[in-house]
Amino acid sequence: MRVVMVVTVLAMAGCNATVQAGGCGPGNCTGCCTSAGQCVSGIEPGSCGSVGAACTNCTLSGMTCQLGACIQSTFGVGGGSAGVGGGSAGACGRDTCAGCCLDGVCQLGVFDSECGTGGETCRGCNEARCSALPKGSDGAPRGGRCLGGTGGGSASCSRENCPTGCCVEGVCQSGTVDFACGRGGDECVVCEQGAMCVAGMCQGSAGGGAAGAGGGGIATGGGFAGGIATGGGFAGGSTTGGGFAGGSTTGGGFAGGSTTGGGFAGGSATGGGFAGGSTTGGGFAGGSTTGGGFAGGSAGGVVSGTGETCATAVLLTSPGSRSGTLSGFVDDYGAGSGCVGTSGPDRVYRLQVGSAARVSVTVTPSSSWDVSVSATVGQVARCDGAPRLCDASANAQAAGAAETIDVATASGDDVFVVVDSSSTSVGAFTLSWSIQPLTIGDRCEAPFPLQSGVARNDSTFGFTNDYTAGTSCASLGRLGADVVYAVQVGPGQGLDVTVTPQGAMLDTSISIATSVPSCARQCVTGANTGAAGAPDVAFWNNVSGSTVTAYVIVDSSQGSSAGPFSIAATVGAQVTCNPARCPTGCCQSNQCVVGSEDTACGQQGNACQVCGQYQQCQNAVCTDAPRPTGAPCSMNSQCYGGTLASPVCRTTWPSGGYCSSTCLFDGFDCGGLPIIGPGWCVSNVCLEKCSSPGAGQSTCRSGYVCDFSAGAGSQGVCLPRCQSLPCGTGQTCQPSGYCR
Repeated sequence: MRVVMVVTVLAMAGCNATVQAGGCGPGNCTGCCTSAGQCVSGIEPGSCGSVGAACTNCTLSGMTCQLGACIQSTFGVGGGSAGVGGGSAGACGRDTCAGCCLDGVCQLGVFDSECGTGGETCRGCNEARCSALPKGSDGAPRGGRCLGGTGGGSASCSRENCPTGCCVEGVCQSGTVDFACGRGGDECVVCEQGAMCVAGMCQGSAGGGAAGAGGGGIATGGGFAGGIATGGGFAGGSTTGGGFAGGSTTGGGFAGGSTTGGGFAGGSATGGGFAGGSTTGGGFAGGSTTGGGFAGGSAGGVVSGTGETCATAVLLTSPGSRSGTLSGFVDDYGAGSGCVGTSGPDRVYRLQVGSAARVSVTVTPSSSWDVSVSATVGQVARCDGAPRLCDASANAQAAGAAETIDVATASGDDVFVVVDSSSTSVGAFTLSWSIQPLTIGDRCEAPFPLQSGVARNDSTFGFTNDYTAGTSCASLGRLGADVVYAVQVGPGQGLDVTVTPQGAMLDTSISIATSVPSCARQCVTGANTGAAGAPDVAFWNNVSGSTVTAYVIVDSSQGSSAGPFSIAATVGAQVTCNPARCPTGCCQSNQCVVGSEDTACGQQGNACQVCGQYQQCQNAVCTDAPRPTGAPCSMNSQCYGGTLASPVCRTTWPSGGYCSSTCLFDGFDCGGLPIIGPGWCVSNVCLEKCSSPGAGQSTCRSGYVCDFSAGAGSQGVCLPRCQSLPCGTGQTCQPSGYCR
């Protein structure tokens, strides 16, 4: 049965068709060209071939056609000549099998669990899919290749080797069919309903489908292999299944079937089978209600999964765009490290990138609702981690406006995109994404190699500004181009780096990180020891028990001229931190750090200081910071007053005083921005807010209780325990600390 089905799929892939003006050839035929100039499937023994080559009659030499090539007619059951299920009478190998060999038996090589070509040993594709296409535009075999996922090799497709067609998952297509339309080596797209592919471009927007009786066709429904995921199977056979050429109004496709059905030989009521037709899906490997297909349900990517969580994310591969909706979804993801999280429904997409690349994602709402977007690079466990980790997020635009994020990936990484909404809004949106290869040296995901004792000359010309902030990084606030290097540092060894600008106008700095994610968030050290044109020196000691990859980021300041520089690194004995080796930072555990953090504050190579609770590191010195509402104090100037208010220290209140301020509007926040710790305005006095009023101390500091107060409604405020301050007239001090 599976031999018959694969042959049928290849027959549909070839698309017997009469070629229009210009003649049959590689640019418009995925099968082979007959002597009459007609493009045929290329899998028939009498007309065998691929990629627009002249058809060959295999029967003249007693051979059969497999994957567009004439081979010895040896397929059968256990070595017979006409059975189902593969097999070979002789030894399986390159000379006797165009597919792959499994236990000495020749298999077709186009199934996910038995994938291969040219007589090689069959392999499983794991999460990938096995390509069933015969050959690429360069004539090299493409059938029997695991494409995407982690299952092995993948074909290569680009402008250079696919100039007249388009690419689908690394495989060159003719680019002349509605479900895979394009040219110049770009990614293929699926033409919208009513449009058709002409000379590699989708043209027209009205009318019916390309096949089927009721307007279904490729555009609205089936496609080649939609629907396996939602039902069907290969030979389903339910009442509403479908057949080989159904073509109902919404089923459509090559194998439409019933109103919602489709499938090679049935499927299920909503499903698929080999060529099922989901309601809006279609395409070569589609299959969900809204998805599917060679290039998504709209214009890009193979789709699977519902998108409710990271584990069931909608899978997207080749760059493109597709429509989506949050209707019917729930709120799974809130805030997290580097994330924006809103309280409305959210949906997750998984972009399979597979190599070091820059990925840009834009989400555009279809109406005036507020969308936010976050992205996590890596695998499912990082996306679903607790706490949640994000590498980029955006929620800066007004309702109805698009949000865009950019991330970079290393080889093997995926990008999980969470499209989120506010609690009062939900709707449809368009998700578009682009993938561009990373330039070597541009980011930590694709660094230049750096060898100990080997200096190299480079330039900031042609590079972008990727790293501008991060704890202990010298690149904080530096908006010039940066270049990244990687070097191995063994256990107990030290890394010493010197960067020397080659021009008087280039002002460089050095930051060192020990993992790809930490490059933008957490450096182990940073140095900006020299002015423009002067060398910068940084070091780091590996005190761990294992070899560490150190990422060295050479940054340039905003406004300094881009230009050449030299970099030299030495890996050897650990470096001693002292004023001479750490002139602009401070020493902490024999490491030189920037000295601008509250937990490591200092300069000139002195020992780092840890700033106190109500202090902050300013200009490498721990200085008193304005204290938030409710903090202890001894004078007014220690407290933060907030906007249009005066700071007040209530020195008579217990436990060392109480920072407050005057406020203008009862029943509103007061005391400053949330980052400084706002209070609640009660009778024009700003009091510290607290949770669980009436339940005792709650979130208040020692000596205070969380109480309801006149004008505060249900909002709790921190007040002195009545044992410290007497109650007012008509009230009694309770053992719990409340005046009642």
